[in-house]
Formats: sequence, structure tokens, C-alpha cells
Amino acid sequence: MNERQNTIGRSWLERAERVLVQARRIRALLDGRIAARGLSEPELALLWACIASPPGGRGQSDLAEDLAVSPAKVSVLVERLARAGLLQGRVAREDRRCRLWEPTSAGTTLWQAIAEGFNDLEQRRGAA
Repeated sequence: MNERQNTIGRSWLERAERVLVQARRIRALLDGRIAARGLSEPELALLWACIASPPGGRGQSDLAEDLAVSPAKVSVLVERLARAGLLQGRVAREDRRCRLWEPTSAGTTLWQAIAEGFNDLEQRRGAA
């Protein structure tokens, strides 16, 4: 490996580490705020994906792809959120083996409350 390639590699790794450090800070902040609402970060991500979905809901395989997790993980998450009354599923007309998931009114209300809970961060950022 020549010196130029070595420099490029080091530079890329340094940038990646800065991004990862910020991601860890954001995740810690997020976890602290949503834990009080009884959600984990993966559950919040799934709720968010369902809220951002078109009317009628989305299938678990689509949700798994969007969240970059396994279909088995999504299965566990949707069942947990359904038991909590935050998601509802229905059988897809086109494929009766597929369930489509969408937020309940309680899920939407919780999502809005969590989103509003982050308004103080934007206000602090604007004041800085």
C-alpha cells in the first residue's frame, strides 16, 4: 500500500469514527427519552416506519428491509407493539399470508408526544 492510499484510508476511518461517536451520542439521548415512554429504540423505529407508511399499512418484509433488521426481529417487534395497543395488523387482500401493519390512534398519539419531547433540543440548538 502506498502512502497516498494509507492517508486516504486513515482519513476515511477518522471520519467514520466521528460519525459513529455522534451516532452513539444520539442513540443515548434517544434511549433516555423514549425509555420513560416504555419503548426501546427498535420499537420506536418500527412505530416510526409504520407512521411514515402509506395508508393501509406495510408488510413485515418491507418493514424489515427499511429498518435493516431480520423479518424475525420485525415479527417480535410488531407483536410487542400490537400487544401494547400501538400497532394494528390486518390480512392483506392480495396475499392472505401477509399482514399489513399500521399505527393505532394510541400509537400515533405516542409518536407525536415523543416528537414534541424533542422540541427543546431544537430550541437549545437555536439558542447556542
